[in-house]
Amino acid sequence: MTNIELYQCPQCKSNLVYLDKKGSKAQCINCLSIYKLSENFIDFIRDSNLSNISRKAVRTWGEDLHKETKSTPLHIHKIRDRFNIQFRKISGNVLELGFGTGTDLEELNNNENITNLTAVDIGSNAKYVAKKFKEFKKITIVRANAERLPFRGQKFDYIYSYGVIHHTKDPLSVLNECKRILKENGILFIYVYSSHSRNFLKRVGIIIENLLMKILTLMPIWFQKAFCIFITPICWLLFTIPARYIKHIGFKEIAEKLPLHWGRTPLSILPDIKDRLLAPISHRYSKKTFEKLLKKAGLESIELLEDSSGLYGVIRPI
Repeated sequence: MTNIELYQCPQCKSNLVYLDKKGSKAQCINCLSIYKLSENFIDFIRDSNLSNISRKAVRTWGEDLHKETKSTPLHIHKIRDRFNIQFRKISGNVLELGFGTGTDLEELNNNENITNLTAVDIGSNAKYVAKKFKEFKKITIVRANAERLPFRGQKFDYIYSYGVIHHTKDPLSVLNECKRILKENGILFIYVYSSHSRNFLKRVGIIIENLLMKILTLMPIWFQKAFCIFITPICWLLFTIPARYIKHIGFKEIAEKLPLHWGRTPLSILPDIKDRLLAPISHRYSKKTFEKLLKKAGLESIELLEDSSGLYGVIRPI
């Protein structure tokens, strides 16, 4: 049975109570909203209450990029490699904010020091990910909006979030929620897009990317997807192939300054192009602007690193 003590109503932030002895339904004691519960899945999303940006987020990730639950490349090692000492301490009650297909979630589950592992995503694919992990006893899948998390305060020892907050309508609200649900000595591991103010090539790429995003929002979804497929081989030739050659002749640092330098085949970069161009919104930050945002949320960085791929941080409540 789901531990109801962990949750609250995302609509009005009131407590929930069971409606039956089996624990298959919970109701808010204030607004009387009813939520269905299963052994490892809870859906807190009310589609009628979603903003246009949230609806597009569901369409982009839940119905397209993450529709299939097959494994996608690990991202967690990028955090682990940069903050090895801090990341080895991760334990207790852990939340992954934005789990996608669940690849990083599976890696987190291998950590024996983690007691309970809760994973949140807004995508409609969440129920399929829950089926994928139904045999993993310490994992609970929650479909919810990161700006209105359905958890009571100070419940988590650690939060891990890779590439999610910069795609939300109000990143400050998400960070406020992270502060609220973290324990007093809790830690947030995070990755967000960088503004790349010192990387000329990527700055030009960002300008082009933003322009394309604005144009594509005026087009039907079938055209947006077709356009991403059309430009993928072009991006492969313009960026990936030169980067691979530059890396091959020994200039790895220069190669990593090029967009899509990590690609292996044209198909390998298609999801990233969709992620960027079909995203409802993409916020980008310099170290200075992100630290200001953290401060507004009552958070501070223990360590904040910026490289050619973005901003990586170890964050704690002030």
